[in-house]
Amino acid sequence: MNLKQQLRHYLAAREMTAADLAKQAGMPKQTVSDWLSGVPPRSLDKLRKVCLVLNVSLDELCFGDCKENRKTEVKKQEQQAFVPEALILPINGSVSGLFEVRIRRVR
Repeated sequence: MNLKQQLRHYLAAREMTAADLAKQAGMPKQTVSDWLSGVPPRSLDKLRKVCLVLNVSLDELCFGDCKENRKTEVKKQEQQAFVPEALILPINGSVSGLFEVRIRRVR
Protein backbone atom coordinates (compact mmCIF):
# COMPACT_ATOMS: atom_id res chain seq x y z
CA MET A 1 0.00 0.00 0.00
CA ASN A 2 1.12 3.53 -0.62
CA LEU A 3 0.66 6.73 1.38
CA LYS A 4 -2.52 7.68 -0.48
CA GLN A 5 -4.22 4.37 0.34
CA GLN A 6 -2.96 4.27 3.90
CA LEU A 7 -4.06 7.82 4.62
CA ARG A 8 -7.54 7.08 3.29
CA HIS A 9 -7.67 3.93 5.44
CA TYR A 10 -6.70 5.73 8.66
CA LEU A 11 -9.05 8.65 8.01
CA ALA A 12 -11.96 6.27 7.41
CA ALA A 13 -11.10 4.19 10.49
CA ARG A 14 -11.09 7.32 12.67
CA GLU A 15 -14.09 8.90 10.91
CA MET A 16 -12.04 11.99 10.11
CA THR A 17 -11.99 14.25 7.08
CA ALA A 18 -8.89 15.65 5.40
CA ALA A 19 -9.81 19.05 6.85
CA ASP A 20 -10.00 17.59 10.38
CA LEU A 21 -6.60 15.99 10.00
CA ALA A 22 -5.04 19.14 8.57
CA LYS A 23 -6.43 21.27 11.39
CA GLN A 24 -5.21 18.91 14.13
CA ALA A 25 -1.78 18.57 12.49
CA GLY A 26 -1.49 22.33 12.00
CA MET A 27 -1.02 22.33 8.25
CA PRO A 28 -2.94 23.58 5.18
CA LYS A 29 -5.89 21.47 4.03
CA GLN A 30 -4.45 21.49 0.53
CA THR A 31 -1.39 19.56 1.71
CA VAL A 32 -3.50 16.65 2.98
CA SER A 33 -5.72 16.83 -0.12
CA ASP A 34 -2.64 16.63 -2.33
CA TRP A 35 -1.43 13.53 -0.49
CA LEU A 36 -4.87 11.95 -0.86
CA SER A 37 -4.74 12.58 -4.61
CA GLY A 38 -1.33 10.90 -4.91
CA VAL A 39 1.09 13.83 -4.73
CA PRO A 40 4.18 12.69 -2.80
CA PRO A 41 4.94 14.57 0.42
CA ARG A 42 7.75 17.12 0.37
CA SER A 43 8.12 17.51 4.11
CA LEU A 44 8.98 14.72 6.51
CA ASP A 45 8.08 17.05 9.37
CA LYS A 46 4.49 17.30 8.12
CA LEU A 47 4.28 13.52 7.78
CA ARG A 48 5.53 13.21 11.35
CA LYS A 49 2.79 15.55 12.56
CA VAL A 50 0.16 13.48 10.76
CA CYS A 51 1.57 10.32 12.37
CA LEU A 52 1.23 11.92 15.80
CA VAL A 53 -2.39 12.90 15.14
CA LEU A 54 -3.28 9.44 13.78
CA ASN A 55 -1.19 7.68 16.44
CA VAL A 56 0.68 5.51 13.93
CA SER A 57 4.33 5.11 13.03
CA LEU A 58 5.81 6.62 9.90
CA ASP A 59 6.34 3.10 8.52
CA GLU A 60 2.70 2.20 9.08
CA LEU A 61 1.49 5.38 7.43
CA CYS A 62 3.74 5.09 4.39
CA PHE A 63 3.97 1.33 3.87
CA GLY A 64 0.99 -0.35 5.51
CA ASP A 65 0.94 -3.16 8.04
CA CYS A 66 4.40 -2.99 9.58
CA LYS A 67 4.33 -6.39 11.25
CA GLU A 68 3.76 -8.17 7.95
CA ASN A 69 6.28 -5.98 6.11
CA ARG A 70 8.87 -6.45 8.85
CA LYS A 71 8.60 -10.26 8.70
CA THR A 72 9.14 -10.22 4.94
CA GLU A 73 11.97 -7.69 5.19
CA VAL A 74 13.76 -9.64 7.94
CA LYS A 75 13.60 -12.83 5.89
CA LYS A 76 15.05 -11.01 2.87
CA GLN A 77 17.82 -9.46 4.98
CA GLU A 78 18.66 -12.82 6.57
CA GLN A 79 18.99 -14.39 3.13
CA GLN A 80 21.13 -11.55 1.81
CA ALA A 81 23.29 -11.18 4.91
CA PHE A 82 24.49 -14.79 5.12
CA VAL A 83 28.26 -14.92 5.35
CA PRO A 84 29.95 -18.21 6.27
CA GLU A 85 31.71 -18.01 9.64
CA ALA A 86 34.92 -19.17 8.03
CA LEU A 87 35.14 -15.84 6.20
CA ILE A 88 35.00 -13.78 9.41
CA LEU A 89 38.21 -13.88 11.39
CA PRO A 90 38.48 -12.22 14.81
CA ILE A 91 41.71 -10.24 15.14
CA ASN A 92 42.60 -8.73 18.54
CA GLY A 93 38.96 -8.69 19.64
CA SER A 94 37.73 -6.98 16.48
CA VAL A 95 35.91 -8.50 13.56
CA SER A 96 37.37 -8.52 10.11
CA GLY A 97 36.44 -10.44 7.05
CA LEU A 98 34.26 -10.23 4.01
CA PHE A 99 31.52 -7.60 4.09
CA GLU A 100 29.16 -6.30 1.47
CA VAL A 101 28.28 -2.62 1.21
CA ARG A 102 25.32 -1.54 -0.89
CA ILE A 103 24.93 1.98 -2.18
CA ARG A 104 21.65 3.00 -3.68
CA ARG A 105 20.08 6.20 -4.87
CA VAL A 106 17.54 7.69 -2.47
CA ARG A 107 14.62 9.43 -4.10
